[in-house]
Amino acid sequence: MYKCLHPYKQFTEDKVFGMTVIEFFDRTPVENIISCLSMRPNKVILAGGSSDMSEHGRILKRVAAAHGLDIEISCVPVDRNNLTNAVSGLCGIIESEPGDFSIDLGIVAERYAKNGGRHIELHHYNVRTGAVQDCDNNNKVFNNTNPKLSIVDDIVLHGGKLRYSNSVLGDGTYRMSLSDDFAEDVNSMWDLCRTDPAQWNMNLNALELLSHYKMQDDDPLDFFLTFRYAEEHIPNCTEKLNRVCRLAEELGRRGIIEKLRVDSGLLAFRYKNAQIKRCLAKAGSVLANSALDDDGNQYYNDAASGVTIVWSNHGSSVRRWNFYDESTDYCDINTENEIDVMLMRGVIPVFVSCKNGAVDSNELYKLNTVADRFGSIYAKKIIAATYLGKMGSGREMDPFRRRAEEMGIELIENAHLMNDDELLARLKKATE
Repeated sequence: MYKCLHPYKQFTEDKVFGMTVIEFFDRTPVENIISCLSMRPNKVILAGGSSDMSEHGRILKRVAAAHGLDIEISCVPVDRNNLTNAVSGLCGIIESEPGDFSIDLGIVAERYAKNGGRHIELHHYNVRTGAVQDCDNNNKVFNNTNPKLSIVDDIVLHGGKLRYSNSVLGDGTYRMSLSDDFAEDVNSMWDLCRTDPAQWNMNLNALELLSHYKMQDDDPLDFFLTFRYAEEHIPNCTEKLNRVCRLAEELGRRGIIEKLRVDSGLLAFRYKNAQIKRCLAKAGSVLANSALDDDGNQYYNDAASGVTIVWSNHGSSVRRWNFYDESTDYCDINTENEIDVMLMRGVIPVFVSCKNGAVDSNELYKLNTVADRFGSIYAKKIIAATYLGKMGSGREMDPFRRRAEEMGIELIENAHLMNDDELLARLKKATE
C-alpha cells in the first residue's frame, strides 16, 4: 500500500494536525484502517465505486473510536477503472481540502506534481509488519508506531460480532483469567492429556455424559452421583463410571478437583473453580488454553480461546460489511462459528484450530472459511493436533497435508509430544 504525504505537516506524539487521508476503498479492511491507526489523521476520504463504502466507513469510524480517535470519514465516488478520471478526481479533492494529505496511489502524487501542485511525499506500508518505508528517495518518513488491532477490532472490521457468555460456564466467548494458579492447573491437565490423548477424549466424553445425570444442581461446581442411580438411568454405564472414577482420582491428586469421594457406591467431587470446569467440558480445551501461556501473550497483542463469532451470511454480494452493534438481537444473525484460539499479532489475525483427536478434511474447510471471512488475505491459519488420523499421523494422511498446504494452513502435528517451549516456538514460526 502506497501513501503520499505533504512534507510540511506538523507532528505531535499522538496526532498529525490537519492531516487528511485519501484511501481507495478496499475489501480487505485492514488496508483502510492501518493509516488511520498509524497517522491518526483528522479526516479520511474513501474513494471508490462500491455500494459498501458508506457502511464500511461507519465501521472504520467505530474501530478508530475504540482507539481514542475521532476521525471524520466521508465517501467520494471515483471510477478506479479509468485512470485518467481517477487521477483527475483525486487531484480535485486535494485542491478542495485544506491541510496536508496522505494518498494511497503514488501515480496521483506524480501527476499532481507535474501539473504544478504542491509536493506530496510517497511512502509504503507493510501491512504484515506495520513498517513504513520512504519511496520518493528524500529520506523523510513520518513518525509512527506499529498499529495493533484487538480481536474485537478485527471481527468488527470484517462485519461480525462476538457472542459473549454471561458466565464462565455459559455458551459463547468468555475471557479466561490467566492467573499463575490457573496456568499451573492447565499445564497439569495438559500433562495428563498428552500421556494418552485418545484416553483423555474418552474420559471427558464419559464425564460429560454422567454430568447430565448428576443428582445435585444447587451448585454447578458440585458433582454428586450414586452408582445405583447411574445404573438405573444410563445404559451400559459401568465402563463409563470406571473411567470417570479413575479420571477423578488423578485430577484429585493434582488438585484440579476437591472434596473427592469414591466409595460405597458414590462418586462426588467439586471442581476447583468454574474455569477448570470449562476446560474439562471439551477435550480440546486444555490444548487450546495451553497455547495461551504468558510468553505467548507477550508475543501477541491479543489472545483468547473459545471465540464465538456471529454474522449474517446472505452472500458476498449483499451487505458484506453488515455491522451489529450491542443492541442487535442475536436472532437477526444467521451464522455462528467458534474458533478454538484466536490471536492478534499487530493487525494480523491468527486462527488456530486445536484438535485432540482424529482430524478430517472438514476441519480444513471450516477453518479456511472463517479465516477468509474474518481475516482476509492476511490471516494466518493453523491446526494444532495431537494426531491427524484415527491410526496416528502416518503417510496415509499425506493427501490431507497436501490439501492443507494448498489452502495455506499450517499443521502442527504431535503437539502432545512437544514441551511448552517447543509448542510456543512452532506457533511463533507459523505466525511470522
